Amino acid sequence: MLVFFILWLLILVAAWDKENEISFWSILLVFSVLIGFRSLTVGVDIKAYYQMFHMVGRNGYHGYPEPLYGYLMYFIYQIKNDFHFCQWVFSLLMLSCYAFVIRRESPNRIFSWFVLLTIYFICYTMNINRQMIAVSVVLYAYYWLNRNKTYAFMGWVVVASFIHSTAIVALAALFYKKIKLDDRLFVYILLIASFFVGLLLSNDMISPFIGSYGGYLDSQDGYRTEGRTIQAFLLSVYWTGLFLYVYETVEEELHENFWMKLYFMAILVMNVMLRLELGLRVVFYFSVVEVVLFPLYLANVKESYRVISPYVVVLFLSVFFFYFLSTNSAGVLHYSSILF
Repeated sequence: MLVFFILWLLILVAAWDKENEISFWSILLVFSVLIGFRSLTVGVDIKAYYQMFHMVGRNGYHGYPEPLYGYLMYFIYQIKNDFHFCQWVFSLLMLSCYAFVIRRESPNRIFSWFVLLTIYFICYTMNINRQMIAVSVVLYAYYWLNRNKTYAFMGWVVVASFIHSTAIVALAALFYKKIKLDDRLFVYILLIASFFVGLLLSNDMISPFIGSYGGYLDSQDGYRTEGRTIQAFLLSVYWTGLFLYVYETVEEELHENFWMKLYFMAILVMNVMLRLELGLRVVFYFSVVEVVLFPLYLANVKESYRVISPYVVVLFLSVFFFYFLSTNSAGVLHYSSILF
């Protein structure tokens, strides 16, 4: 816990100097080291990735995992037979995608790193490494969609799907222009409807959209138990509450902003997926826009809310981060590294 608390505090303080290049690149390097050189006790799935690395490295790629991730893993193995080196290289590739978009889209680059940490994406990367790399590529794809480069967007989403096949769901972002956030009634109706759909979700409703992953629906990783569903519902209410605060206190012109629309999509997807244990894996591809959205919001908040809003956003993010950390989500709580 101490490692993450110190990191949380240092990045939050550094965010006051939003243009500091040394801080920006130093944080990227620290994140890469934390992810790449974590010990084999950090992250629920890390031992599976360790075995995968040596299996693919010794025997070549034979269809699993997804081809781009598998061939990259094989290539790195031939250069250096070191699992931690491989994870470090992957983390640098992932963080480079974030850095590219953040430097071009975020009004506060350091605060974007703070958001990335507190929405738990750095911790998730220590567990579901393959998917989180795909998520970073999807964010890079959104950068091109925001510039109306539709084919470039689609191409990069396909690239992301060769790292983790679930990334293909990001193509739903193509419909962002249909979202009209200046219509408050439309927004509130969709939010309420998304909760109802999420609570009533069934195999027949979702199976056609998830392909081979449909088998999970009938396993222990399928639908949440009643207790877990209540927890997920409360979490959805929590994030929906933050969205509504942002929506009601931001300058009106930001309602038609690309990142704001995708943020709204992220909340809808989260609510719809609340009964599914692996629903969060889909939400990642949309909630990743928060690394741009929250700094953008704070730069465009209504005058009367400019004093309180930074505290509200930091509080919401921090409560979520430390709660998940305290429950040892992703298995990262007792962090240790091969370097220290």
